[in-house]
Amino acid sequence: AGRMQRFVAQVLDASLLQNGAGLPLAFEPVDLSTLLHAVLDEEVAAYPALRFVREIPKSLTIPADRARLRQVLACLVGNARCHGAADESVVVQLHRHGNTAVLEISNVGARIEAAAAAAMFDPFRGPPTGIRASADSLGLGLYIARHIARCHGGDLEYAYAEPYVLFTLTLAGGDRPA
Repeated sequence: AGRMQRFVAQVLDASLLQNGAGLPLAFEPVDLSTLLHAVLDEEVAAYPALRFVREIPKSLTIPADRARLRQVLACLVGNARCHGAADESVVVQLHRHGNTAVLEISNVGARIEAAAAAAMFDPFRGPPTGIRASADSLGLGLYIARHIARCHGGDLEYAYAEPYVLFTLTLAGGDRPA
């Protein structure tokens, strides 16, 4: 039931985005550090063998939509868990760079070929060659996550730094984005 609920919510979000309606957001001060620890703790509770290296400040508060930001964090952490090497830790680094919150999530994994990397933020795309498909995925998570990041005055990017797959989330850390 939970999986179906996530699927329906993702399809509705994608429909709003593709029709230009945007996602409903409610900005408030959110401690990104606390929210990130909560998402990581939930993953560890569900997958006890999962290990994280956490480099997270005690507090980093930004204006954000708490539920949507949790959605982005869960997507990124879930992707690292699903697609990373099972015997390696997921590295989670959060810091402030000027007026921007920067979250980097990296895991040991194969480089995603250029064509697939260019399309990974597109809706309803299949998994890149060499990456196993997830039964819990419609290919919408990164598409929606990038839109949420941009609605927060930031972005979401992919990079590869041998042997790490790296996703970098930036979020505006000052006044609410326009």
